[in-house]
Amino acid sequence: KIGIDVEFQPKLAMHGRVKKDIVEPSPEEKEKQKEQVRTGRALFGKLLELRKGKVYSQQTLDMTAKALSFHPEFPTLWGYRREIIESGKVEEALKEALGTEMKLLEKALRKSQKVYSIWFHRRWVVDRLFEVVGEAGSTVSARKVLDTELELCGRLLEVDERNFHCWNHRAHVMGLMRKRQDGASRCEPSASEGDADAAAFPDLNEIDLKLSTDLINRNFSNYSAWHLRALLQQPPPLGAEDVKVLQALEVDMTQELDWVQQGIYTEPNDQSVWLYHHWLTTLDKGSQRPRITHCAFMEGELFVFFSRQVCVRADSAGE
Repeated sequence: KIGIDVEFQPKLAMHGRVKKDIVEPSPEEKEKQKEQVRTGRALFGKLLELRKGKVYSQQTLDMTAKALSFHPEFPTLWGYRREIIESGKVEEALKEALGTEMKLLEKALRKSQKVYSIWFHRRWVVDRLFEVVGEAGSTVSARKVLDTELELCGRLLEVDERNFHCWNHRAHVMGLMRKRQDGASRCEPSASEGDADAAAFPDLNEIDLKLSTDLINRNFSNYSAWHLRALLQQPPPLGAEDVKVLQALEVDMTQELDWVQQGIYTEPNDQSVWLYHHWLTTLDKGSQRPRITHCAFMEGELFVFFSRQVCVRADSAGE
């Protein structure tokens, strides 16, 4: 398992976060920064030439790691690393090489937590890891990947609970695990194998529900956490009604409404709580059942308006 031992700290003023004081560097520090920039530019230029020449080797992989440690917001170099790994011209086996990528990405996320190229590369690494463990048929290894990503996302959401990069990545990883769970449920393993798989697969809905509860209790104005809670209760899409991992989570409606009302009493002007309350009650938890929106009586006739198209048939002409 790849450990997470980094402490993430907020860098910018965003979503109400306190911006760290900017300290003017000394002349010596400025000169050191200029030297680092000159060295970095030379290294970046060399790597761009190597990539153009399609030079794939362990040495070029090490060079990109050095460059990205200096400046992780360079999408071309992340793409170059993917090309090198896919070429197979590295010293490590694929699984070990992907583990190295995870460590490099953790260092990159210490510096920049909202960079598209970093998150895209991590998503690529996780996808490849799931492919590797899928070929090996190891549910335990897949669970380790999931645990690593959930731990990472948990730390990042403690820093900024509205980091949409983190939310999207977490949703993608949970989706991969659900696919694997669904695939395992369609197979017919032996009794011992089935027990082992059941023990390795976590209850993903309960994991999501707990996260949303914890984040909302910390801050009732967390739109992302309310949205996650609503998604868990959505019915499965058409054609997937029999897919076990996509079934809607059943919650105690009375308990849920009591909890929501506590949030309304605490923050009566907070829009996020009211939106969830509206979805939970008036919109009937986002179900596809039609509902009457309004009625009108004009010239002796009653007009009834529905939330979507409906087919109404009278059993007799007199009705």
